[in-house]
Amino acid sequence: MHFFAVLLRIVLIAACSCQSALALTETPAKLQPVDSLPEVVRQTMALHFGESNQFKNFDELAQSFAVPVKFKKPAGLFVTLSRKGKTRACWGSISPQYPNLVVGVVYTTEAALSKEYRYKKIRSNEWNLLKPQVTVIRSVEPISSMRDQNPLMYGLMVRSARKTAVILPGEAIDAHYQLMMCKVKAGIASNQPCQIYRIKADVFK
Repeated sequence: MHFFAVLLRIVLIAACSCQSALALTETPAKLQPVDSLPEVVRQTMALHFGESNQFKNFDELAQSFAVPVKFKKPAGLFVTLSRKGKTRACWGSISPQYPNLVVGVVYTTEAALSKEYRYKKIRSNEWNLLKPQVTVIRSVEPISSMRDQNPLMYGLMVRSARKTAVILPGEAIDAHYQLMMCKVKAGIASNQPCQIYRIKADVFK
């Protein structure tokens, strides 16, 4: 009996050892690297328009990326889709909405495609002609005047009561015009005073 008990113990130990070895050799599904945030936009558009069968939904796509350290931070961001220099869709938020930039880009792109109401809806035969841009917000700071505002470098936010609007960096070439554009977008009269904020951001094209 003692011999068989020892033999059984040896067999069990060997089986456990084999299972441990298998567990060590098994690797999780390979995550795809993120070369650029605009590339994440393109993959999201492909899935939205049924040109990709690699993922079942946007949750799967969002979790499929190996997020690099530089994109792991939460931040406000905007996704802009343009064609021949004209905006076709733009969506986003000044404040962080998602745990990291890559996940944020996936869901913000989908929102730009499905929720944008200011422009004609993007058609399935034009999405691959669009140029994606991702604007990541670094800071929003109040300013007292537009004197030192460079609209090519800084965005602008205006606010009056519940009315607010944002113009992203590069969407205007003149500071005065940037302010007027922002007021019109917010529904604030041109002669009405309002709070103004400088937006510092990183732009990925």
